[in-house]
Amino acid sequence: MSSKAAKSRVYENKDVCTEKENVYKRVTKKPNARYRSRIDYDFLMYIRVVFKWAVDNSGLTRPNIELLLYLYGLGAFSKKQFHDFHKLIGMYQDKKLQDLIDQGWIKIYRVKKGREHGLYVLTQKGKRLCNSMHKYSAGLEEIPTIVQRNKMLRDDAPRVNTYYMDIIKRMNKNKATE
Repeated sequence: MSSKAAKSRVYENKDVCTEKENVYKRVTKKPNARYRSRIDYDFLMYIRVVFKWAVDNSGLTRPNIELLLYLYGLGAFSKKQFHDFHKLIGMYQDKKLQDLIDQGWIKIYRVKKGREHGLYVLTQKGKRLCNSMHKYSAGLEEIPTIVQRNKMLRDDAPRVNTYYMDIIKRMNKNKATE
């Protein structure tokens, strides 16, 4: 055997041994295409990160944000529609609608008159939050990585936010192709 060209052997356990160096290297196979996802961008992959961004930047809890996302798709909604989803996510406070109105997330669209139901809609503030979450989840926009636009970067933020920021940077780099 020549010293210039070292021969390689593949053993049963898929380890490769080069006779020249007697070094074993593990050969890994790539998965077949049929086992990989067929979509180019999975918007649910980073949903936890988007919710963390929303919680830190809006001051709302995750159930309240889920409630706003549900109401965002409805447009104008009645008090009954609000309370139906409100009960589904396990929030039984009677004054939650009024709290969200007082905080500026929901406004009264039509006052109750006679048999007409009172209708409510999200304010611009609520629509902007939901719209941003949709765009970040779909990869259409990047989550801001500057302190002025992302409260996760504050100096007094918990240490776990540094881990979230690492994921956000990776998420921004792997955004959806347009």
